[in-house]
Amino acid sequence: MAASTTTVASSGSARTVLLVLFLAACFHAAVPKAAGGDSSDLVAGHCANATRDFCHMHLTSKYCVSTLRSHTRSARAQTPRELALVAIDLARRGAAAADAKAAGALERKISEEDARSLRYCRSDYVAVARLAAMCRGLVEAYSPGDGMRMYYNVECATKLVHAATNCGHLARFVGAESEAALRKEFIDVARRTALVKAMVELMIGVEDPIEGFEDDFDYDA
Repeated sequence: MAASTTTVASSGSARTVLLVLFLAACFHAAVPKAAGGDSSDLVAGHCANATRDFCHMHLTSKYCVSTLRSHTRSARAQTPRELALVAIDLARRGAAAADAKAAGALERKISEEDARSLRYCRSDYVAVARLAAMCRGLVEAYSPGDGMRMYYNVECATKLVHAATNCGHLARFVGAESEAALRKEFIDVARRTALVKAMVELMIGVEDPIEGFEDDFDYDA
């Protein structure tokens, strides 16, 4: 019994140490730039802060601003939390559109290999939708200073990025015609989930220096 108790205590201590190391690794104060009270300036200021770090090398402030402003709710957003929720909804919409495009491609006469890759992509987009709902709940429940929820928010956003980019990697193995028809959607979902991660990290004031984004995924193709 004593050995069991010691094991549990050690496990809890190790988890605490890992959390502290995670928070210390790439911490910055998420202080927005002066915005002058205009909502569009607030979006631009938050995007500038969210994309300024090396951890977000695949995002630009211009993309961040244009994507968030495509959702009418961004005009009323005042905080990174509100913009993170907007980004999550945009990612979910993008995944639904990409899934519909993949489903349409499966109705055409394509190779068995293409069909298999597209079915995997569809399962990835289902995962994006499910994770988006989970991430939304975590963002809504987050309270500044809550160490474990800081970790859970970043973990959820990271899983969201991985689910989206899985399909982008699979696209390299489908036929040229199928890839050309669907690549726009692959890239769009990957970028939208990357934006979610950037806004979540801005909300909690922590950059994730380890995960980053998929360095070998060609976002600019």
